[in-house]
Amino acid sequence: MIDDRPHWAQRMESERAARGWSPLDAARAMRAHSSHELPDERTVARSWRRWEVGAVEPRDHKALIAAVFGTTTHAFFPVDHRRDGNTEVLDVSGMDTVEIVARLRASDINEATLDALRITVDSVNPLELWSPAYAASPTVRPAQYSFPSLTVSAETPGLPG
Repeated sequence: MIDDRPHWAQRMESERAARGWSPLDAARAMRAHSSHELPDERTVARSWRRWEVGAVEPRDHKALIAAVFGTTTHAFFPVDHRRDGNTEVLDVSGMDTVEIVARLRASDINEATLDALRITVDSVNPLELWSPAYAASPTVRPAQYSFPSLTVSAETPGLPG
C-alpha cells in the first residue's frame, strides 16, 4: 500500500512511534516544550492525530513539533519552493555556514548541527561551485568535478554512533 500522506505527517508518526509514545504522550511533550499556553492535552492529542493522518497541516505548531523531536523546523517541514540555503539555515538553526563549519571543526556536533548541514548541502547547486579557473588548471581532471553527497553513518570518523 502506498502512503500518500505528506512527508511531515509520516515523519510525525514514525518519530512518535520510535519513542513508544501515544498521541497523548506526544501532546504532553508538546505542552512541556511550549513557552506559551496550549489547550488541554486531550485537545492537543486530537489535533496530533489529525496532523498524523495528513488531514490538517500544523501551521502554528511546526516549530514546537520539531523541538519535541530535537530537530529544526525546516528539516521536519521542508519548504517546497526554491530555497535560499543561507537564509534558511540562519532562520531555522540560528547558525550561518561559517558557524556550522566552526562547530564541525570543534566537534560540537549534535542533531541540530547535522540538520543545518543537510539543509546547506541540499541547497547548494554543484554547478555554482564550478569555476572556469578550474578548467585552465592542468592539475584538475574531469573526474574531479563530481560532488559527493553528505552521508553520515556510524563509520564516519569523529562522530559518535
